[in-house]
Amino acid sequence: MSAQKTPVTFGNARFTVYSPRCVRLEFSWGGKFSEGPSLLAGPKLAKSMAADVQISKKKLTIKTDQFELAYVDNGQVFSAENLTIVHKNKEGHRMVWAPGK
Repeated sequence: MSAQKTPVTFGNARFTVYSPRCVRLEFSWGGKFSEGPSLLAGPKLAKSMAADVQISKKKLTIKTDQFELAYVDNGQVFSAENLTIVHKNKEGHRMVWAPGK
């Protein structure tokens, strides 16, 4: 994996990392995304940061020191079948998140 500036567009999905614990997920049929700024909390606009990115055929992996996102471009909207994020909770335990779970 190599550090790459985000956002990263992969098929109809776009991912923007704002911090080691925060990622914006977007899906758009046709790959047209909102170019408006993200507001996370407070009056400041969020700024994207680099993350470790690996792309192979239909799979995208994005890693920070706090999470690993895995997305498989299967031509469908985000679901538990094509997107998971493994992260550490506040106690440092491994947690797995997927849409709808």
